[in-house]
Amino acid sequence: MSNDWPVVELGEITTDLTQSRTFDVTPDQEIVDPTISSATHTIQIGARNIGGSVRVSRRIRILPGDLVFSRLHTQNGAFGYSEHEFHSTGTFVPLALDEARVDRRFLFWALHVVVPTLSATDTVGRESYRTREILSLRLPLPALESQRRFAGRIDTLYALIAKAKALRKQDLQVTGALLAAEEKRVLGEAKEPKWPTRPLKSICSVFVDCDHHTPDYVENGVPLLRPRDIKPYQLSTVDAVKISQCDHETRCQRHRPAAGDIVYSRELSYGNAAAIPGGLEVSIGQGTVLMRTDPSQVSLAFLLRALNSPFVRDQAKSVAKGAAHPHVNLSDIRSFSIPVPTLDEQERIEAHLGQLQRELVSLERLELASYTALEGLLPSILHHAFAGNLW
Repeated sequence: MSNDWPVVELGEITTDLTQSRTFDVTPDQEIVDPTISSATHTIQIGARNIGGSVRVSRRIRILPGDLVFSRLHTQNGAFGYSEHEFHSTGTFVPLALDEARVDRRFLFWALHVVVPTLSATDTVGRESYRTREILSLRLPLPALESQRRFAGRIDTLYALIAKAKALRKQDLQVTGALLAAEEKRVLGEAKEPKWPTRPLKSICSVFVDCDHHTPDYVENGVPLLRPRDIKPYQLSTVDAVKISQCDHETRCQRHRPAAGDIVYSRELSYGNAAAIPGGLEVSIGQGTVLMRTDPSQVSLAFLLRALNSPFVRDQAKSVAKGAAHPHVNLSDIRSFSIPVPTLDEQERIEAHLGQLQRELVSLERLELASYTALEGLLPSILHHAFAGNLW
């Protein structure tokens, strides 16, 4: 912190309102619990209940304008100014500011720097802090007019960073939309596609629904792929449940999954397709379909592209059933309309879309890197500013 600024404790410029705001809940009173976002330092509604249903009947009233700390995960930035009335448990601490000594925005930015110091001397990894520890936080306090000028400059920089982050996020969304739009165009979204279309089942040499029996899970065994393990073009077995080799062999009686087979999710996060890579032994769980291309009609790469494209996803969305448990029926999947150009044309299309995808992935990585850099810019600015090195 700048050596030119006097240092005070938070408790010298704020007043703890806990005792004066404590009340007993009445059975018919509406109780609004707060929650604080450490990322945005905003206080929002965590829950609404009637007084007779809450377990903690001794509450603390939080009012608009209060500076509020959560004693849980305080060091991560669990503080903010309240804009509404809440009725919190003792986890939250409302404070009133001495606004004759401290500017609200200056204090807000100063807390970004000093609150993380709570964990600097903590050797046991605590998750909660005492009120007195929060009020003992030390922060710089220049003259009030200097505080206002300082806060105004930080506010301006923050607005510029927020605008840049929004543009970067928009760029990331645009790159994903570009590929989707090109896939729609190339794969023939038009009412009269340039290539013949065929039902999905007719271009697969194998088309097998999952075994609908739920096996016992084991700690070590064969990964059982479920919809959550299937992402576009990629299977993940990191969090997959496992079944015994015996159960796996039973499930393989209809068809043994092999490298190059496509696994398609038809429940919950439906509409994703990925190929089984070489060297991976897996079983097919509920909510999935396994298919193998007929190479005389369609290539693996092209069919994967079609299944993951908006052209087929829109078909799945149009026939999906169930709000609580969304799914696509097997009969509808069999009937998905797939454009089938010649094999040479399929290779050309995949080369074109694959190159575009690689270029967009590279662009997304650059955009993500710059977005991440922007995320770290504000903490860096605040660190230098409160060290007296910025102005």
